[in-house]
Amino acid sequence: MSRTFYVLDFDRTLGSLTASTSLLLHVLSSYESDAFVYQVKEQLQVSSDAGRSLDMNELLESTLPPNVVKTVLDEFVKTGLENANLCEPGVSKFLNWLQLEHLHFGIVSYGSHKWQLAKIQAAGLGHIPSYIIPTPQKAEVIAGWQTSDGTKFNIPRELTGAGMLTVDTVILVDDKAIAFDGLNSKARGYLVLPSSPLLSQRGDIPQNVQRVLRIDDIIMHESYRKKSID
Repeated sequence: MSRTFYVLDFDRTLGSLTASTSLLLHVLSSYESDAFVYQVKEQLQVSSDAGRSLDMNELLESTLPPNVVKTVLDEFVKTGLENANLCEPGVSKFLNWLQLEHLHFGIVSYGSHKWQLAKIQAAGLGHIPSYIIPTPQKAEVIAGWQTSDGTKFNIPRELTGAGMLTVDTVILVDDKAIAFDGLNSKARGYLVLPSSPLLSQRGDIPQNVQRVLRIDDIIMHESYRKKSID
């Protein structure tokens, strides 16, 4: 039986960047001046529009004492878990489907380690194995997992929660076209792209990548693919 591993992006794929940013600014306003909160908001907007991942932990630590930074991030995670829905539409349905189908999956996210993990935890997804990488070009990372004969992929331990897992196919799910640049022919992908994408999300994608509007649309595509193969 063919084994598949789903590589899931976080920002704008699983987690709502708009919701997490709004929550962070709300928490920050309880500890810092309006001027500082506005400065953070501006920098977040600039990095978001450009498709970059802002190192929020570094930004906060450059201005605030370490104990205040820790308090802000702890409160951000706590409030997210208790009161906020920080996931994109369809995420809960999609993750439930993955579990019901006994499919392997993990989060591969680009950005600052502490800040990405804080957002993942605040969204209630801290139980999913996560791998934080320094590049948005996920296809390059996946290429490094390929076995020497090029027929399979060795999924790193960070994404399995146990030992290394060898699979036949990797399916990359991301919101940016750049993530799929050079995606191996043994892999497949889904570009989760809203009807009005940001400039940073646009670009050409390989033939083995399909566009979907919401992450739970993947369920229909994969079910249809399974039926056509059977």
